[in-house]
Amino acid sequence: MTTLKTKKVDLKVERDFALLNISTLDELKIKHSANVKVKSDTGEIMCEVIATEDLIEPGFVGLKDGTLDLLKVAENKKVSVFVRRRPASIDFVKNKKQGSIWKEGEIRSIVNDICSGQYTDLEISMFTLAQYYLGLNMDEIQYLTTFMAEYGTTLNFGEPVYDKHSIGGIPGNKVSLVIVPTVAAAGLLIPKTSSRAITSPSGTADTMEVLCDVNFSADEILEIAPKTRGMLVWGGTLDLSPLDEIVIHKVEQPLGIDPHSQMLASIFSKKVSTGVDHMVLDIPTGEGTKMPTKEDAINYAHEATELGRRLGIQIEAALSYGEQPLGTAIVPALE
Repeated sequence: MTTLKTKKVDLKVERDFALLNISTLDELKIKHSANVKVKSDTGEIMCEVIATEDLIEPGFVGLKDGTLDLLKVAENKKVSVFVRRRPASIDFVKNKKQGSIWKEGEIRSIVNDICSGQYTDLEISMFTLAQYYLGLNMDEIQYLTTFMAEYGTTLNFGEPVYDKHSIGGIPGNKVSLVIVPTVAAAGLLIPKTSSRAITSPSGTADTMEVLCDVNFSADEILEIAPKTRGMLVWGGTLDLSPLDEIVIHKVEQPLGIDPHSQMLASIFSKKVSTGVDHMVLDIPTGEGTKMPTKEDAINYAHEATELGRRLGIQIEAALSYGEQPLGTAIVPALE
């Protein structure tokens, strides 16, 4: 560990980075491809090392605005920089390729390390692709769902909550925009959270945003939903399931994948977080959908119903025809 002074660097890079002079790296025996932890008095963050000969002088670490904000540290202040130690839970993920079944404590450790920023983007990809190629059993999915919800915000409405969810992937799907006010008109509480696009051109939240704002805080939802009986909001701002947003942003969107087990855990962790008691689950099936065959869709419906039972959510699953767009207005510009 060494102490360096901070310097703001105007590099338009999405990930957190630590810009270090080559002489500083050599002095600290840090590899140019390493990941380091940068620690202030109020927090720490993992950064990818970027080496330079002249963009920053020795004795300084270059950080972007967002990283400085997260560390709550000003420019020209001292921070500690040290090589990041790989979390032990990485071995649990690697063992999956040998056919290992993740234990409850192992999944808790994985979720905790990802949510606390201990994993690199490549390690998050390894976790996601392990699910994509090898899958999880129902016990593993239940543990993953529970811990994903535990690490997020929880909404308690103090009354039965209803929900409709589609696994998505169908262009032109605007069903939720009709169902939410219909259910609310019957006096039932349906504070529906929706995602933005993952594998399709426009997610439900994207479509609804054409008509009105979909960004609300947890406190605003708890205040508004009981009065209006229905809301349709983007779940990304609520921190309902932090791991899910990380996986979507860093792996699923770039690669265009939605692993079976992660899809279930994603859906149900957010339902647990919002206190859902009763849910209708729409499963589009057909060529080009996430469930290409009717058999795939039926198996998924059984798994979703079983997972709901384990989590205390009553599920009604429905298969729908997904080989054509829904409605007469499709593609992002119209949606």
